[in-house]
Amino acid sequence: MRKFIGTFQIISIGLVLSLLQGCSTLGPLVTSHSTVDVSQLNVQRQLLITIKYNPTKKLSTSRSPSSGYSASSMYDLPQHVYSQLDKLQKYYSYEELDRWPLKSLGLVCIVVTPQVSQTRERLLSLMQTDRVIESVQTVKQYSTLGDNRYNDPYLSMQSHIDNGKLERVHQLTTGKNIRIAVIDTGADITHPDLKNNISLVRNFVDQNAKQFNSDIHGTAVLGIIAAEGGNQQGIVGIAPDAVLDIIKACWQVEKNTETSVCTSFTLAKALAFILESQPDVVNMSITGPYDPLLSRILQKITEGDIVVVAAVDESRANKFDPRSYGFPASEENVLAIRSSVGTRFAHNELNSPVVVVSAKAIIVAPGIDIFSTYPKGKYNFYTGSSMSTAVVSGLVGLLKEAAPSLSTAEIELLLQRQNKTLISKGVMAQESTRNILSLLQSDNS
Repeated sequence: MRKFIGTFQIISIGLVLSLLQGCSTLGPLVTSHSTVDVSQLNVQRQLLITIKYNPTKKLSTSRSPSSGYSASSMYDLPQHVYSQLDKLQKYYSYEELDRWPLKSLGLVCIVVTPQVSQTRERLLSLMQTDRVIESVQTVKQYSTLGDNRYNDPYLSMQSHIDNGKLERVHQLTTGKNIRIAVIDTGADITHPDLKNNISLVRNFVDQNAKQFNSDIHGTAVLGIIAAEGGNQQGIVGIAPDAVLDIIKACWQVEKNTETSVCTSFTLAKALAFILESQPDVVNMSITGPYDPLLSRILQKITEGDIVVVAAVDESRANKFDPRSYGFPASEENVLAIRSSVGTRFAHNELNSPVVVVSAKAIIVAPGIDIFSTYPKGKYNFYTGSSMSTAVVSGLVGLLKEAAPSLSTAEIELLLQRQNKTLISKGVMAQESTRNILSLLQSDNS
């Protein structure tokens, strides 16, 4: 669909690698925005349908039509849309699992499963020729990228941080009031290192508040980004004064493990919410197959000033083909992040600041034995590009506070250590930002 032309660069964050080696009080409760427990559904049977509608038309004064759709209780739609959905359901005899409007694209999204006697492939084939249906696709599955190596949550060492250099950076910027949305699992919203920085909580998976607070992966990612500093508790995040939005679209596959999955279904709802809430940064420590609807929503998100940071699938990445990095890291205008311990790239390439191979830049950040928050107020070590992605999201938060007008392309250039060009063009005017840029350069540059 897209052509990838030009130069690709594998980049070390320079001095950030040496820097990282070695808000308001919590108010919201965990409110579910899912009408079904998505984690219990069989993704292999699901289809995601879209139909067009005009968001400016008068809304229905009643709820769903007589056939009933439980999902519609959360959203108001024009009456003719309800009628269309009613007719589609009767004609195809599918079970509707959920629906929600995607106003920015003028679409209504519906997740369905075929009747027991019908295969998903057969229903997909029939719907592809239906003129009422704008698009139809299978629901895909995505996973987080981490490896929990330690059982002792009290080991106290942030080996990815040079405390002295981090303190100097925090004299310039702490990410204050920068909103960073984390699309992930739930997280421990009562954790002493997180609770004061959490502004907003949404759950698009289930209605299980207890499980939300017990989710490991999201808790780890949040701590790396913005664990509170100076509170005599645990650790310090990269951007300790950032404001955190927790958006649960993934769920743990087993108890007491950080391994988690999500689907097109939940991610579409989470990304649609991003369009409404308009944070400054979006962290997506997940990977999976290309999805056309998710791609359309991401394109809409990145048209503005929102910076999206996503993890590269290091187990499949081919340096000559950006599409192999996994979705959404493969998307244009999305920062693609891999850990400094990736196994698919030669050692000399890993340590080289610039390697020309293809059209999309990968940013390399610390990703092994990252010490961060763990549910129930504890701490643990984590490994993987999920954690590297969180490191970069924190860095983006610092840059956004120091220079709010920075675009995604400019931030990517900064992380590629090409900041001198930006300074000469007058993009970076603040003296504090110039100091940050000097920290982003390697000792050899």
